[in-house]
Amino acid sequence: MAVRMKAIANSLLKKAQGMLGYPVGCLYYPSFIQFDITTKCNLDCVGCPRDNIKETSVINTDLSVETFRKAISIFPFVNSVWLHSYGEPLMHNDFFEFVRLAKSAGVKTYFYSNGMLWNREKAKKIVKLGADKVVFSVDATEKKMLERIRRGANFERIIGTIKTLQETKEEMSSSLPEIELCMTLRKENLSELPKMPAFAKKLGIRTVFCQNILTYTKDGEESSLYKADKESALSVFDEAMENAKKEGISMRLPGLELKRGKKCEFPSSMMHVRVDGKVSACPYCAYPFKLQYCISGGKLVNMETDFAEHIVGDLNKDSLETIWKGKKFTALRKTFRGNCLEKPHSQCIVPYGIH
Repeated sequence: MAVRMKAIANSLLKKAQGMLGYPVGCLYYPSFIQFDITTKCNLDCVGCPRDNIKETSVINTDLSVETFRKAISIFPFVNSVWLHSYGEPLMHNDFFEFVRLAKSAGVKTYFYSNGMLWNREKAKKIVKLGADKVVFSVDATEKKMLERIRRGANFERIIGTIKTLQETKEEMSSSLPEIELCMTLRKENLSELPKMPAFAKKLGIRTVFCQNILTYTKDGEESSLYKADKESALSVFDEAMENAKKEGISMRLPGLELKRGKKCEFPSSMMHVRVDGKVSACPYCAYPFKLQYCISGGKLVNMETDFAEHIVGDLNKDSLETIWKGKKFTALRKTFRGNCLEKPHSQCIVPYGIH
């Protein structure tokens, strides 16, 4: 009965947060949990923050299935789990076991992929297991641009993966997984944005999510739309949204101004589990990063500095519910008060509109 009451209270708090647009208190359970099941990746994308992780012991490693199993008890009470973070999830040899365990626990299961490691057999497994959403990272509608940004990628293979998954869903009479596209925006590919709605529609995709490139590196800083001509960029944004409306595509665009406005909901709504089982409030403070550029006074500043991780627990030692209600997580929430103002979070890019 107590568990049922918590679930009801959790649902009401979520609805209140959705209507008000900001956190109204600590949920009994997080809305979603993100698992960094692997930090291995088969690509070498320009500006990838993975290259700036200082803690070398967590690079090119995997989360164990045993550690993941320790989180399952909380799954029935959360909205979703995400099986990706700083690597390509299909690089993990037990990737499908993670999907199976999550779905067996009755939770919606999502993940991002670069689309390079798929084949028809893997597509069938994903559909059969009932994964709810796959988001493919596609930064351009044409081969030359995509392969220049996503070094090691093959445009035709990625498009083939998406088509194969769509065909497999139809063959197996399944509406799942839902397929979306994620486009990481930068000055170099901004001209591609207005073409993305028609591109997505041709692939049978109805949702395109766009985000700004992280500015941790010199590549990220030089490519960032924060440094682009705002009037020109907004004109491109307007054209893209008009095309999305015409094509019936849901498109979400990020902010362009380096000013605080978005309230950070992560500490009150999510948890992030690293490959070693350590827990943080979000992926951006999960690992220690070496920053070449950071935000200071509303500007991108060339200021090499360390961005410290903020660990609030360890899944190998405690349950996620215990960590969620624990002293460290509770103390972290109090410092936020709806926005990332305290160090090290004052350097965080999220409130400035990356999403």
